[in-house]
Amino acid sequence: MTLYSYEIGTSTGNLSNLELLGLDPPFQDGYTEASEIVEGADGLVYGHGWAETSWNWGLISQDNYDILRGYCSGRSAIAYVRLLGPDNTWDYCKVVLVWPPQNPPANNGYIFGLTVRLRIITNYGESLP
Repeated sequence: MTLYSYEIGTSTGNLSNLELLGLDPPFQDGYTEASEIVEGADGLVYGHGWAETSWNWGLISQDNYDILRGYCSGRSAIAYVRLLGPDNTWDYCKVVLVWPPQNPPANNGYIFGLTVRLRIITNYGESLP
């Protein structure tokens, strides 16, 4: 039995629990509902762009790093994840994984301080479409 419900996959039909992949669950940063806040001509304030959060690992093994890298071999990639949503429910989302600008250096088979940004394209909520 897993303790956390973080999942990742390349489609909605092949999501895998991070713990079952052998990864420690990430620390998830706060959930930002819009990448840009705009003041409208009508005086109202609007959120535009994507929602965003990030997954952080203070320490991750090279093997686990390589597993994650399989989902994002370039600078960014489309993926499907399950993460904590804005109301602390486990939401399924289509995201753009954004890999750090520089790969953190490995030390004795471990990497310190990995942060992967998740730009949320679609939040499906607690169940997949």
